[in-house]
Amino acid sequence: MKRWLIFFAAVWTAVACDIASVGPDTPPVVTEYDRVVILYAPGYNTISEYLKGDVREILESPPAYIPIKGGKKALLVLSHNTARSYDFSTPTSPYLFRIMRDYDGSIICDTLATLEKGLRIVDPDIARQVLSIIGENFPSKHYGMIFSSHGTGWLPKGYYGTDKDENPIIWSGAPVPFSQTYRDEIPEGAVPYRLPDPDDIPVKSIGNEVEQDARGRTWAYEMDLPEFARACPLHLDYLLMDCCLMGGIETAYELRHMADYIGFSAAEIPADGFYYPMMAKHLLHDTPATPIGVCSDFYLNALKKSGSQRTAVISYIDCSRLEALAEVSARIFEKYRTEIENVDPTAVQGFFRHNQHFFYDMLDIVEKAGVTGEDLAEFTSALNACVLYRNHTEKVMNSVKVNRFCGFSMFLPCHGNNELREFYKGLAWNKATALVK
Repeated sequence: MKRWLIFFAAVWTAVACDIASVGPDTPPVVTEYDRVVILYAPGYNTISEYLKGDVREILESPPAYIPIKGGKKALLVLSHNTARSYDFSTPTSPYLFRIMRDYDGSIICDTLATLEKGLRIVDPDIARQVLSIIGENFPSKHYGMIFSSHGTGWLPKGYYGTDKDENPIIWSGAPVPFSQTYRDEIPEGAVPYRLPDPDDIPVKSIGNEVEQDARGRTWAYEMDLPEFARACPLHLDYLLMDCCLMGGIETAYELRHMADYIGFSAAEIPADGFYYPMMAKHLLHDTPATPIGVCSDFYLNALKKSGSQRTAVISYIDCSRLEALAEVSARIFEKYRTEIENVDPTAVQGFFRHNQHFFYDMLDIVEKAGVTGEDLAEFTSALNACVLYRNHTEKVMNSVKVNRFCGFSMFLPCHGNNELREFYKGLAWNKATALVK
């Protein structure tokens, strides 16, 4: 067993003993929880301060919405933040804590476990072990998760950030060619990290944690979408993805066995992210839980803002309907293969900036490929059955105009390259539909 896990278990045992002790203010031992909500926030990255702000917003919620100490509802936060903004040279500890309301109405943050400094909770093995321990110590038939970090849809890890086909990597402010020399120096599991544009609005651009080496170079560690799907041992009632560009059919289909419902964005999300002050109400107070309300709040809150902050492209989908959509899509993609391969990318609704041309409206692709009549009706019916809620602002980041949004983005094969097409073939969506052959 890894050393960090022994430390984790020891801390948890101590906490469990405290809970089980006898005293007038001791809550009863809970053998099974009605609901457990996990905020999973890998924040050792550029948006660390924003993720801390999300937790502060939860703590400022009306106390009545926060689970009572000793009750059968649990709100857990698994978090890893930087010591200071943009400080990637100082290792910090990921930690797990529980948010609850004491009997006098005050809000408590009870630290359950602290992991070793420098560990990354985007490591699939660590993620799986921590989530397994949560399942053992907070048994429940109903789990929900908010995943809040960076995200880049179905793309291979590191692809979006390094843009290795077109642009150099930037280390310490100086361009460095992405040459074989530097490829050979990349630590295992890492990708070169490209500094964000200081003139650009911060965005929640699955998971991302960074690390700086002795030479001042910064590396990023991420999970591929299939790794994320395997990293969660808990079955979720819902998964809310507060991160950029995850709202694609590829994401939904890859995670369809992980969660019954998924809420996500096909576009970028400003670093402020979802609207957290009412999240505890929707997920822990409402009966039954209303995760769709979190999606609606995100959109409605964006309407109150201006400029780049007035950005929200959001959908909430039913994963049980995805197999039917895949069956219809497979027939459509085969019948109209030539037409799809020749779609004009400039004529299709996209949800991206900076020429990161990997996310287009799924229905718009099909329509621009000339699918009509019964074929289009069957496809549209299957798609709409999956999408329980969708909404969007008029623009993304004040630059991309959104004229239409079906609820899913999708890869446009004619606007990819050989590397992306080969990676795409391994995704569950492509195995089911053969969009890329």
